[in-house]
Amino acid sequence: MAIFGLTVIATLSSRSLKGLTVGAFGLLLSTVGIALVGGDSRLDMAGYVALIPWLFF
Repeated sequence: MAIFGLTVIATLSSRSLKGLTVGAFGLLLSTVGIALVGGDSRLDMAGYVALIPWLFF
């Protein structure tokens, strides 16, 4: 379904960069939040906050 959606976006906006930009922004927004099926957190920054002290050693 996702590949079909990307194909439709690419086909309908083949002459416009705006459509591809909006499609990429939509994909970016879909990677943040909680998964509907498994309830897993996606890109919630909790794992990255724990890595900050290690960056300074």
